[in-house]
Amino acid sequence: MNPLLTSDLKKIDSIQFKLEDWDYEMLEKVKTDFTYFSNKIEGNALTYGETIAILKKDLKPKYKSLQDIFSIKNHKKFVDVLFDSYHSDLSLDYIKELHSKYMESIFQWAEGTGDNYSPGKLKWETNGTIRPNGEYKTYMGPKETPAEVIKLCGFVNDQLKNRKTHPIILASYFHQKFIGEIHPFVDGNGRLGRMLTNQILLKGGLSPVTFDLNQNNNFYFSYARANREPNRNDYENGNPRPERLNDFELGWRYINPSVQLNTNIYYMRYKDQLVLTGELNDVGAPLRANVGDSY
Repeated sequence: MNPLLTSDLKKIDSIQFKLEDWDYEMLEKVKTDFTYFSNKIEGNALTYGETIAILKKDLKPKYKSLQDIFSIKNHKKFVDVLFDSYHSDLSLDYIKELHSKYMESIFQWAEGTGDNYSPGKLKWETNGTIRPNGEYKTYMGPKETPAEVIKLCGFVNDQLKNRKTHPIILASYFHQKFIGEIHPFVDGNGRLGRMLTNQILLKGGLSPVTFDLNQNNNFYFSYARANREPNRNDYENGNPRPERLNDFELGWRYINPSVQLNTNIYYMRYKDQLVLTGELNDVGAPLRANVGDSY
């Protein structure tokens, strides 16, 4: 594992966190911030002050869309439920039930998807979104979606139960897979995915996260998988298996006219990596052999 990432994770682990120790004011502040920023990412036009007015005083700002108002109100209501039940295991039925409760108001559905109002139901056709660079991103097809959600939930539950992967890495992986690849619902994937990401962190014993990004900031996570086949010399030395690499990267970039900052941490996990044994074959070529897990 990358030494910088190892050091950062150890610092995080040293912080003693228990959700039950937070007082009411602190907990409400975290829920409100998470609600505001998560909806802001989706283009919600309400200000932070208007968000507080809606949640604390049930005021309805003038000249604001019902979609934005209902998205804020239902998100906060949903976060309350999630924080009370974060110990639950992930499953396809659980995620569909959460979606049905969170997206119950037709006013929350994005323009152009209102006719597809379907809270709690998986998509029935391939969906996609337009990225900031103008490219159209196509997500997983509807036939593969149920099985992939079940597979992802099983993986997360097993990793959390057996502490095989640090919760931050696991939550990042889930976020990328659920939102960036599967996108299982017609609408509400980003907000629901961020909620479930925080559920993973809470269940892993960590604080929930939320962050405010402006146009000068770029926060990114990537996951890649690569395979490499053995060569002829490897086969002459036995019956080798292909190498498999899972690469996780997390980074932040800040740019303004006078300064540019960038930081990146990565974690590379190999399975059956082919490494040199130090031996030579009968024609002088170096020999390699598979090892189990390597980092």
